[in-house]
Amino acid sequence: MPEALDEYRAALSRLVARGEVINNNSVSREAGRLDGSIKRKRPGFAALIEEIDAARRESCKRKKDPTTTIDGLRGDIRTLSGKLDASLAREVSLLHELRSLKEELTSLRGGGTVVPILRAAAADSEKDT
Repeated sequence: MPEALDEYRAALSRLVARGEVINNNSVSREAGRLDGSIKRKRPGFAALIEEIDAARRESCKRKKDPTTTIDGLRGDIRTLSGKLDASLAREVSLLHELRSLKEELTSLRGGGTVVPILRAAAADSEKDT
């Protein structure tokens, strides 16, 4: 049983570190056990259940703290703004490359006056008939 409690406590600390939902079932799943394996009526689980409840209360406090939420959202805005700028720069670069390739293709075709051989041969065969 002490090994199982250690596994549950390690699972609880991983959930807390990731900021995930904390309850008896989530701790059980994280520890690789079935839902409902942590029960109040089982001997030896009272201290673990108290730790889970305390962690749940603490995570609720952190989630409800508006400054934490606002600071997190500001960080998300900065990150997403940087990603948007990078993607727009990449798109402009690709548009520039596309334009230069189209100009090069037009110049290689002779400004549009070169007729492909297959079309010319087909047109000649139509004239002969």
